[in-house]
Amino acid sequence: MVKVLLSSLVLWSVVWGENKNRNGGEDCDAPLSSKVTHLRMSQTLKEIATKLKDTSRFEPISSRKQEAQLSREGMWSVLQAEKTNHWRGIPFRKAAQEMVMYPQLIWELQPRTIVEIGTYAGGSAVWLADTAKTVLQRDVPVLTVDIDHANLHPLALNNKNVHAHLCDVTDYASCPDFEKALEANNMERPWLVSEDAHFGLAQQLEWWHTKLLPGDYILVEDTSPDQNAWVVHINSKATEPVDKKLSIVRQFLEKYPDHYAIDTYYQDMFGYNSMKEWNSILKRVA
Repeated sequence: MVKVLLSSLVLWSVVWGENKNRNGGEDCDAPLSSKVTHLRMSQTLKEIATKLKDTSRFEPISSRKQEAQLSREGMWSVLQAEKTNHWRGIPFRKAAQEMVMYPQLIWELQPRTIVEIGTYAGGSAVWLADTAKTVLQRDVPVLTVDIDHANLHPLALNNKNVHAHLCDVTDYASCPDFEKALEANNMERPWLVSEDAHFGLAQQLEWWHTKLLPGDYILVEDTSPDQNAWVVHINSKATEPVDKKLSIVRQFLEKYPDHYAIDTYYQDMFGYNSMKEWNSILKRVA
């Protein structure tokens, strides 16, 4: 991705230089506001390229606080909007921050396989497939798993890039079709795994630890305690409280401190932990 950004910057410089040559060495026809805009664009591209090359963005869990810059009231406003979110008419439970973060991560990571744990109606799976197609200009298989597909929308069921599997994610050994699909994509790395099931997270993470390779990403969604307060507020029978997910992720990372790092470029994109995910945008580094 850094190469792409730098190439864009070089291309812009060449085009601007050609415009200057046509005008006798001065870019006389370009208004001052246009020059300022181009300058700001080049500075932004340089800043992005610098940040993406900075390996210090990957932090161990030991250096991270369990807090967020975004207030609880602010998070509740985000979640209120998410309730009515949809993608191509399919219910779609991604917040505004995730809709900005995922496309940029997909562009940088260039995943060959995307896995979604927790299908619901399939809106997120279709969105991930559409986003990858738009950003990468190629098809990327999205393997999505759930214990029940009663809510699966026809657009998701008939999407050629969405592959829905019935699976009890607390026991992946009982999901041979899903395992076969993963094996078929085993060489198609890197993987981008999105966990959003709210069931058996500790067992899931241990299982995925045996499958992920360095360079792969796993994102555990809905780990914000502020979101947990919201979930309890609207549904007192939540299956696995989100604050429990946060502690499970931390315990997992403390068990494997050399294997995973938190990608703060995305984790703190909107301020420290200011997302539905707290310290759970993870890259496998070893």
